[in-house]
Amino acid sequence: MGQRSRGRDEGPAEAGTPLYERALAAAQQSLLEWRPGADRMTVGPAFWAQIGRPELGPSLPLADFLGLVAVDDGFDLGEMLRGCAAYEGDPVADVSTSVRVVTPQSDVREFTVALSRPGVGTGRERVVVGIVSDATEARRLRRELVEARNLAEGANRAKSEFIATISHEIRTPINGILGMTGLLLDTKLGEEQRDFARTVQESGQALLDIVTDILDFAKVESGKLELEQIAFELPEVVAGAVRMTEARARAKGLDLRWAPDANLPRDVQGDPGRLRQVLLNLISNAIKFTEKGRVVVRARALQRKNRVARLRFEIEDTGIGISEAALPKLFQKFSQVDSSIARRYGGTGLGLAVCKSLIDLMAGDIGVESTVGSGSTFWFEIALPEGSAKLDRRQPTGARRASVPVLVVDDNHVNSRLLAALLTRMGHSSDVVDTGWKAVEAARKGNFGLVLMDVQLPGLNGYEAAAAIRALPGKRGEVPIIAVTADPTEGDRERYRHSAINDFVPKPVDASELTNVVKRWAGTWVGRGAPRTDAPTLRSDEIIDRSVLSALAARIGTQKTGELVDLYMDDLKERMERMRVALEARDMNALHREAHDLKGTSGSLGLTRLFALGEGIQGATQDGNEKLAFATAAEVGPVAELTIAALADADPRKRPT
Repeated sequence: MGQRSRGRDEGPAEAGTPLYERALAAAQQSLLEWRPGADRMTVGPAFWAQIGRPELGPSLPLADFLGLVAVDDGFDLGEMLRGCAAYEGDPVADVSTSVRVVTPQSDVREFTVALSRPGVGTGRERVVVGIVSDATEARRLRRELVEARNLAEGANRAKSEFIATISHEIRTPINGILGMTGLLLDTKLGEEQRDFARTVQESGQALLDIVTDILDFAKVESGKLELEQIAFELPEVVAGAVRMTEARARAKGLDLRWAPDANLPRDVQGDPGRLRQVLLNLISNAIKFTEKGRVVVRARALQRKNRVARLRFEIEDTGIGISEAALPKLFQKFSQVDSSIARRYGGTGLGLAVCKSLIDLMAGDIGVESTVGSGSTFWFEIALPEGSAKLDRRQPTGARRASVPVLVVDDNHVNSRLLAALLTRMGHSSDVVDTGWKAVEAARKGNFGLVLMDVQLPGLNGYEAAAAIRALPGKRGEVPIIAVTADPTEGDRERYRHSAINDFVPKPVDASELTNVVKRWAGTWVGRGAPRTDAPTLRSDEIIDRSVLSALAARIGTQKTGELVDLYMDDLKERMERMRVALEARDMNALHREAHDLKGTSGSLGLTRLFALGEGIQGATQDGNEKLAFATAAEVGPVAELTIAALADADPRKRPT
């Protein structure tokens, strides 16, 4: 049983039995008591032992006690103690604060102090009581966990960026190989030369298939592979996959058939790209492992209920077949049913594993029925909501023109030559630039009907350059912008939806797909998209606060205010050049300095948009957020031009006196 307190002057160390004290110490806690009248702070023995100063306890004048803790913490604790002592209202939840104490060994101990409010009445005075808890270890562990989490997230981001970079770097030369070989095959060649060119093209396609499998597998493993949910025409997706594999089947003398079911829904919602990927993989496998005979692609609706269609797809071949013992290995990673088959037909053993992962993401089933020597039937079943496509917010408007000048933006000269050659065949002229900054400058000066923009550019990337182009005044800011990118990830697609980009063409560039996209957009004009929080506005009243200039003119006169405006505009032009250099050099320090000055000078003249951009860049550079800093800085140029025009219009010297 615990004992009652023996006297008002005894501290909390004597308030209970040794068992009670040991229980508090085991919990890394101590009782606290402050008597405002005596101005004494009394704390239990565990606290004094924890800070390595047992000789000071159990009681000290408040000022001496607060002198033990960090200055800022001591001030906050003193204010909180006095507030609790003065509080006379109804009982409320405890209040707490944190304090740090440096031990004689120079270690820093961290404590949480929780105080009751109001204090405890003891006759003539109100005593503040509470609990002091040693939080050093808990907070150390928490910091380590946060640091570990940040490191893990950083490693995951680095992995994702590495995969995206590798995808770009590998697919870029493959794009050149396949594209240029395709152009070569369209010219007059001898039979032997044509055979050589076809071999190059087939080898490049095989390499592309391997790269695609590896990159998709990496995305599946990292959990970064996500599905879109958009409306599309189901028969067209299946027919498109068949068309893309017809040439391979024809080259082997195979009969490739597509047999749609009459009850198959046309309009559904899901991820057409990933569905096409599964179909292509299964059809390509069927063609690869079939020497003679046919490959039949079937699709039918098993059930259509409540506007949801349960669909079954089958790819039947008359190929080599698979033994019953080998079937369990089929959908495993890096697995081939037989090493001799791997040597003969090639492949990574990842294609079917990726297909299974995609079908699992779609909440479907995938399997195979096969007989050795007779062939195989691969099948999968998925459920897709039925629904018609909705008009995209960035649809082109206006009459299309048969021939338009096209701006090609790509830092790889092989890719840019390929795109230019394909555009020439379509009847379009083209100008080629190799950086984002040059693209913005060319769009500002030129009169293009379409922009083909590589996403990964040095300095100003494709998204940033597109945003800057979209901010240009008039029709120049309404030109359609098509991203040319290697295997757009879900993150890329999400970014594209909220960017100035209007459409995608994947690398390696397929000539027919590029033709369709160019036909869709060339010579049209697009709206500037849904409102974006980071997009520069064209309203002059949001670029400049005229009341600031008016107030300044009232104080120093219109002439001096006008001279100040002239001086600012000259300085702004020079600053834009320095910021451009800092952006191309990816120099965060220089960008921070320029943003600081931009914020100060713009604010003094009421240039609200530039002030906000300067503030945003400054905050991003302080936080070390390079992507945000460079993306925000990319908007400064176009906004600066609008600001200069708005300043010239608002010049107080133009107003009648």
